[in-house]
Amino acid sequence: MQNEISEKKRLQVLEDYQVMDTGTEKEFDAITRLASYICSTPVALITLIDSYRQWFKSKYGTEKTETSREIAFCRYTILGDEVFEVADAFEDDRFANNPLVTGDPNIRFYAGAPLISPSGYKLGSLCVIDTIPRNLTAQQKDALQTLADEVITRLEVSRKNRLLEESLNRYVEFSTMFNTSGELHCVLDDRTRITLINQTAIDILGYTESEAIGKSIWDFCLSDDCERIVPLVEEGLRNNVKNFEIETRIRTKQGEIKWISWTVSVQSRKWFVNGRDVTEHKEIAAQAEMLSAVASKIDNGVIISKYNEVVWVNAAFEKITGYNIEEIRGKKLGDILRGEETDIGIIEKAREYTRNKKSFEVDILAYRKDGAPIWLSVMNSIILGPDGEIDKEVEIITDITERKRSEIRYQTLSMAASKTSTGVVIRSADGELMWMNKAVELITGYSLEDVQGKQVGDLLVGEKTNKEVFESATKALKNHKSYTIELEIYRKTGEPLWVNLSNDPIFDDTGKLERHISIITDITERKAVEMELIKTREEAIALSKSKEMYLSVMSHEIRTPISAVVGLTNILLDDKPKESQLENLNILKFSAENLLLLLNDILDFSKIENGKIEFHESEVNLKMLTGHIIDTFQYSLKNKNVVLKADIDPELPEFIIADQTRIYQIIINLIGNSVKFTNEGEISLSVKVTEIAENDIGILFKIRDTGIGIQAEKLEHIFEAYAQAETDIATKYGGTGLGLPITKKLIELYGSEIFVNSEVGKGSEFSFEIKFKRNKTLKPELKHPKEEDKRQMQGIVLVVDDNEINRLLAKKMLSKWGLQTDFAENGREALEKIGRQSYDIVLMDIQMPVLNGIEAARQIRTLPGQYFSELPIVALTASIMNEQIEDIKKSGMDDYLLKPFSVDALFEKIDKYLHLST
Repeated sequence: MQNEISEKKRLQVLEDYQVMDTGTEKEFDAITRLASYICSTPVALITLIDSYRQWFKSKYGTEKTETSREIAFCRYTILGDEVFEVADAFEDDRFANNPLVTGDPNIRFYAGAPLISPSGYKLGSLCVIDTIPRNLTAQQKDALQTLADEVITRLEVSRKNRLLEESLNRYVEFSTMFNTSGELHCVLDDRTRITLINQTAIDILGYTESEAIGKSIWDFCLSDDCERIVPLVEEGLRNNVKNFEIETRIRTKQGEIKWISWTVSVQSRKWFVNGRDVTEHKEIAAQAEMLSAVASKIDNGVIISKYNEVVWVNAAFEKITGYNIEEIRGKKLGDILRGEETDIGIIEKAREYTRNKKSFEVDILAYRKDGAPIWLSVMNSIILGPDGEIDKEVEIITDITERKRSEIRYQTLSMAASKTSTGVVIRSADGELMWMNKAVELITGYSLEDVQGKQVGDLLVGEKTNKEVFESATKALKNHKSYTIELEIYRKTGEPLWVNLSNDPIFDDTGKLERHISIITDITERKAVEMELIKTREEAIALSKSKEMYLSVMSHEIRTPISAVVGLTNILLDDKPKESQLENLNILKFSAENLLLLLNDILDFSKIENGKIEFHESEVNLKMLTGHIIDTFQYSLKNKNVVLKADIDPELPEFIIADQTRIYQIIINLIGNSVKFTNEGEISLSVKVTEIAENDIGILFKIRDTGIGIQAEKLEHIFEAYAQAETDIATKYGGTGLGLPITKKLIELYGSEIFVNSEVGKGSEFSFEIKFKRNKTLKPELKHPKEEDKRQMQGIVLVVDDNEINRLLAKKMLSKWGLQTDFAENGREALEKIGRQSYDIVLMDIQMPVLNGIEAARQIRTLPGQYFSELPIVALTASIMNEQIEDIKKSGMDDYLLKPFSVDALFEKIDKYLHLST
């Protein structure tokens, strides 16, 4: 680091000599020639080494002018203070391979004396070179060093002569400047007498130099000013103050009074004084003060300039720009307020107007003192003096930043609006069209000339235009409110089209309405798509309703005979049949119930697809429910070598909250699936508690079997509707292919998912986990009483059903419980009977001729009297559609039973309402 600093200083000393790359000088050439003679060598050089080369100031015996510093012998010379000698370069490892040795000029001998400056820096060398080895004598080395010192001496003489010449030139320049300055410059002795003064004295004081020298500077000042200023200066000097700035009036030799601004510096008992004539500035300032009383009261900035330099500004100028008078006095306004994006051309043009004595008015982007950009409107007025020359300039500036921003926004909007495919309309405050872009013409067919100055809305309305929507927009326009509407209007050609029209009122800073801007978008294609979508949706709704109606009718038509089969089977079973009849009746009952399950699968899948399935939660005894399910399948496994068992977790609480029908449906579908595909081995149902919380319980269900299993590639398809694992499954085992899809959907509605593992020939395992509630507030479902426990009831039941078999079944079941029965074949007949006779409960079929059950119940509830409003009515329906269940509730019926209903279910409903009525 120290070497780097030393080298920088060495190079600076070398540069100070200003010798590098100068011409030949005979004094230096004489030294090199003498060195060659003394040392008896063919070559002698005066070399100077800068940062990258060795340059020859003088050379003898060679034509080269320089070499690279890297290969120079002299770079070793400047490392020492004495003569550096190389007797034989071939024998010196430092130079043996040097290109100056191995090639031209074939150096074998070298001796150099360093050129050492007075400050001790080695700048180069005086060296001698030979092509043969040799050694210098002591006398030759001494002579070589003496000549090197002579080189330095001559360089020093040259440098000092140059510095002396430069000093003389600066003195001449200073003297010229001193005497040609427009200001007064003088030197005073310690008694304030003038010892030196420039020629400006004649212009400012009226005295020549010789007349002024010897006088006290205070002799020229008015006595009043002397009395005011002198004590202040003396006080300052006593306090060691050396610099003063004061203003005084002087009286010239001709008696003229002038204002002089003095700058004084006291050094070594001498006073160095500069005086500037500020008389005109004082006069302008006085005039400006008279104007300030008026100018300070206005909001616009006012600037008064003299010779394009500011002399006065009002308070509004400082408020607008942030600059006060002290910061800009004597400066050019344009130089102060310009910034990065200021248009310099405008400033130059304005100054050209001023030079030509012309007033001007421009708008320019300027910058406040804090750097914030600001748009100014500048109005300049030129005031000419008696001689016709410019006396002063008065400029009035106005902050127009907001106006410019509005113009820029408007220009940007106009440019953007002219390019967009969306229509843009600008209307006046009165609603008359002022401007529109090309897109409006393309949309409506009207050109700007067609509609300019008119109420454009009147031209666009037609036969299909929604007058109410149009009038609401017109009202909003009059009330200066924004609005957005979609409206069918008409092109100039009479062709209708749909548009989206949004309008926004634009207000100025005072809240006054300036204009309206409207955006018009052609939405004809979108409307056509919407209309098509609406039509498609209505068709889909109609189709869905037709489907539901079909399913409802089919449900009724199929359930009605199934209901008769199940009902008669139950009656026959209750009549204690013979052992030989019992097996046939069980087969008949099982077949009818299986047929009912198939029907339920189809109807449930339709409800799930339409998202209309609902859960009806109540407290469920899961242990009892699984027991009933296991018992249900024992008969169907009678002829198979299959064991069906259940593993119920002892931690399972007595009741959980669930939809018993749906849980029953899930489990029975999965076990039924196992029963169908398992011919030997085992089927097991596992119910395990996985988590118990204060209000929730997690239960894991697993159904395992040793059946035929499912191929791995078929597993992802078994939950698809109407799908079977193999193409011959339906033929061989039967089924609709809906059981597993329904099961999967029901489990997903519980927020869970079903998993399956299976291996062909070994069996399958289905598992799922559901989180149920443990709320104890709901009452448990009524347990089905045994037939011998069913009590005898009293009352008259009106059965309303158009199916004779259903009426017969109802009579047989009701009479067993001690109830009297009466019948009506339709709703109209039921109304007539209820009007004539009192009943304790009504069992009302829904789908009947003449008057259906829904309308009959509604009319019963409208009859006057407490009896008609409180008479229990239970609907008998074969439909499981949510809409019909909702209609049953709205009609005023109290409850419903789904056909085919069990004997226990019918007993519970009748017992419930007869109990309530008593």
